Amino acid sequence: MGKEKVKKGFRKIVAAAMACMLILACAGCGNTDSGNTGAAADSPANGNDNISGQGGAAGSNAADETVENGSGAEGGVLIVYFSHSGNTHKLAEMIQTETGADIFRLTPVEAYGDDLFERAQDELNNGIRPELTELPEQEVIDQYDTILLGFPIWWYDLPMPVWTFLEGCDLSGKTIIPFFTHNGSSNGAGSLGTIEELCPDSTVRSDDALSIPGRSVDGSETEVKEWLTEIGLAQ
Repeated sequence: MGKEKVKKGFRKIVAAAMACMLILACAGCGNTDSGNTGAAADSPANGNDNISGQGGAAGSNAADETVENGSGAEGGVLIVYFSHSGNTHKLAEMIQTETGADIFRLTPVEAYGDDLFERAQDELNNGIRPELTELPEQEVIDQYDTILLGFPIWWYDLPMPVWTFLEGCDLSGKTIIPFFTHNGSSNGAGSLGTIEELCPDSTVRSDDALSIPGRSVDGSETEVKEWLTEIGLAQ
């Protein structure tokens, strides 16, 4: 009888231990980077430069709508970027600080709101180019040889406001070097190929693109400096 009680007690201990191990294993699965799992990875509502991302709400899309902070000297560098929550905005400002380049922020006339997830997908699926509050004047664009193009990866591609810019300005003969934030698509997914298709008369340096996870933008100054040195734009 005593031996039977010991056996039953031992079985209970083993069962409890196995249950604990199962709970820990499930918790570990739940901590997997959401940017690397599921159909919603790198969707705008999944923490990459979006409503739920770092850097503020949709209202943070108030733009530097004119080219700022540079002489606009012929042969110079222009930073053009789109940002919703602020991750790509922060990255663009880091790049401007290190290069002294002029900068222009792309801003949709209709700001993205609570429908961001659905709207961004609808725009991409149906080829909708959202109107921007302003595009750089062509005579301004003509003053630059190099465009540093910044954006978040949305639905594994360029956000459609960037399409509006690329199709609305003549970038023939320009060198375009992308930089982007992502939530798992570190290789840029379809975005780099899209830029090449939209700008067939430009030199798109896709192999030199800067890729930063949205959650890692803060503290990425060293990586930005190293990238600028590699592409020959460090001051």
